[in-house]
Amino acid sequence: MRGGKGLTGLMVRASVLRTMLLAGLLVVFLRTAGIVADGGRLEGLYMRAARRMGSLQVPRGAILDRNGKRLAVDVRSFSVYADPSRVNDPHRVASLLAPILGVDPEVILRRLSRPRRSVVLAVDVDEEAAEAVERLGLPFVRLRRRRVPLAFDVYVRSGTASGGAMLKLALLWGVALKGKGQEGEVLVARSVPSEEAAGVEGLKGVRLVPVRWRERVDVVADVSDLERVREAIPLLSRALGVSVEALEGRLSPRLKFCWLKRDVSEEVASEVAVLAMGLEGVGIRQERRRLYPNGPVAGQVLGFVNIDEEGLEGLERFYDAALRPTEGKWEALTDGRGNPIPGERRLIHPPIPGFNLVLSLDIDLQMGAEEELNRACKGLSR
Repeated sequence: MRGGKGLTGLMVRASVLRTMLLAGLLVVFLRTAGIVADGGRLEGLYMRAARRMGSLQVPRGAILDRNGKRLAVDVRSFSVYADPSRVNDPHRVASLLAPILGVDPEVILRRLSRPRRSVVLAVDVDEEAAEAVERLGLPFVRLRRRRVPLAFDVYVRSGTASGGAMLKLALLWGVALKGKGQEGEVLVARSVPSEEAAGVEGLKGVRLVPVRWRERVDVVADVSDLERVREAIPLLSRALGVSVEALEGRLSPRLKFCWLKRDVSEEVASEVAVLAMGLEGVGIRQERRRLYPNGPVAGQVLGFVNIDEEGLEGLERFYDAALRPTEGKWEALTDGRGNPIPGERRLIHPPIPGFNLVLSLDIDLQMGAEEELNRACKGLSR
C-alpha cells in the first residue's frame, strides 16, 4: 500500500515536471516565433539606435601661380578636444593640460564642466517606437519632429553669384551661365540629393528649394533631474528597442564634445597624446590649416581664411565656393558602449576636395616688384 502511494506520488511529480518543461519549451518557441515575425522592425530599431555618423575631411583647393608654384596650400594641423561626459576628474585634467596648451586651468575647467539641458536618447525612430514613447506619458521625455529635405532644385541669380560660386557650379554640374547681363533666377539642377547640394549651400547668388521631404523623429530627454530619467530607462528601453546600457551611456549631464585648443603644434599634440593615454575623454583630432609659403607676398591679392578655413578676404573669399571642399559622410554600427564595430563602416557619400585655382600672377616677379617697392618706400622715408 505504502509502495503504491509512493509510486503514485512519484508519477504525479514526474507529470508536473513534464508539464512545466513543456510549458517552458512552449514559451521559448512562442518568443522565438515572435522575434522572427517581428525581426524586420527589431532590426530597424537596432540599426537606428546603434548607428553613428562621421565626416571625412579633404583639403581646401590650392592657389598656384602661373608656373604652378604654391601660393596657398593646406597643411596638417592638430587640435585638442575632450568628451566631458567621460572625464572623471575635470580638475586633474585641467591642471595637467593647462601648462602644455598654454591655457588658463579655469578656462579648461569651465569647458569640461559646462552642463547640458537635454540629451538625445534615440535618433530617427519609426512611428511605432514614437507612439510607444508617447504612451509612457513621461513629462521629461519629448518627441522632436522635424521635416528633413531629401532633395533640392538649385537656382542661380547669375548677376549676383560670386565667381567662385559660378566656377563650382560649372565644375559640379556643367552649368554655363552668362555674365551680369542675365537677369532673374535660372534653374541649373533638379532634384539634387541633400548630400550633394550641401556643397553649394550658402553660396552667394545660389538658392536651394526643397522638393522632397521626410519626417524625422528624435527622442529627447530633459536631464535637469537626472535621477528621474534614470528610473525611466527600463521603460524607454522596451519602447525603443534599445539596450538599457546604451541609453544610460547617453545620459551624461555634461556635454559630449568640446574644444580645449585648436591648431596646436605637432610637438604639443604628441605630448598631449602621450598624456591622454592615462586620461579618459581627452584626444587629438587631425585637421587642416592654411599655409602661405611666401609669407606676406601678394597677401592683398590672396587674402586669408579663418580657423575653419572659410575665405574672409581677397581671392580666398571671392573663390571660396570653388576652393572649399565638401566633407564626405560615413556611417558605422556601434556596440553598447558606442564604439564602432570593425568592418561595419560604410561610406554614405565620398568627400570632394576643393578645386585648385591657377593665377596669371608670377610669384617671382611679384616678389621682386614688392622688394623694389619696399626699398623705394624706405628711401623716401629717410
